[in-house]
Amino acid sequence: MSGARFIAGIEPLIEGYDGFLLDQFGVLHDGVAPFPGVVAALSRLREQGRAALILSNSGKRSAPNVARLEGLGIPRSLYTGLVSSGEAAWLGLRERTDPLFADLGRRCLLVSRGGDRSAIEGLDLDLVDADTADFVLLAGLDGDAHARARLDGELAIALGRRLPLVCTNPDVVSLEGERRVDGPGRFAQDYAEVGGEVRWVGKPHAAIFRAALERVGVAPDRLVMVGDSLHHDIKGASPFGIDGALVMNGVHEAALEGRRGADLDAALQGLLGDDLPAPRWLLPAFRLDPKD
Repeated sequence: MSGARFIAGIEPLIEGYDGFLLDQFGVLHDGVAPFPGVVAALSRLREQGRAALILSNSGKRSAPNVARLEGLGIPRSLYTGLVSSGEAAWLGLRERTDPLFADLGRRCLLVSRGGDRSAIEGLDLDLVDADTADFVLLAGLDGDAHARARLDGELAIALGRRLPLVCTNPDVVSLEGERRVDGPGRFAQDYAEVGGEVRWVGKPHAAIFRAALERVGVAPDRLVMVGDSLHHDIKGASPFGIDGALVMNGVHEAALEGRRGADLDAALQGLLGDDLPAPRWLLPAFRLDPKD
């Protein structure tokens, strides 16, 4: 038995916690539009005085993510702040004090979504191709097949030159509206499996959770991480003593959606296997109870 408790909406979480860490893609929106009930749920958190910090594996910096949410209809006034893995990497590349970034050099092959340059804006870096780069910064990836084929080719060159790859979006699955496609993390995993060096920034790795705890100002045992990924959100929060709440309409939807009781627990246990921590809570989506 997983021990996870099913709830229909976020009310029990509001009663039990002072602060929320919220995944972005898969919890708040699907990359195209907010999920139904998200704005109302965020509004309730604000009304009840609960901290709500968005913790995202986006390779973009925090400001472009805030602007994207505004464009999708999620106002900045509804949450406490946003910490992205792209922001954490930008700070690391600027300061060069963390061993993760200190020896990377200045010539960078940047791979990003939609031509975004925020990941390196203002940094002392030269953007070059794989033939002359010192390292690869994999911050995001467009959803079309051409972009993915081009990345395969660039990574083949990078592997041959033994370049380190910094992945600031560890998600192995990305949402593209109704589609689920391989995320940047999948390409980074493949790079590592054939002998490439990968340096990870983002969930489930500890640095982004440390940054979140500094920002949110709530003790770990009074926080809940609401995410759609066992591998990134729930696993990353667990070592800090932060409870996990898994929404069932994200990357695990095919395995969990519509299941209840013992059937739901068995499906969750199958996803957990022997090495993943169980969430404390399961809910259909980040929403208020439908009875409200």
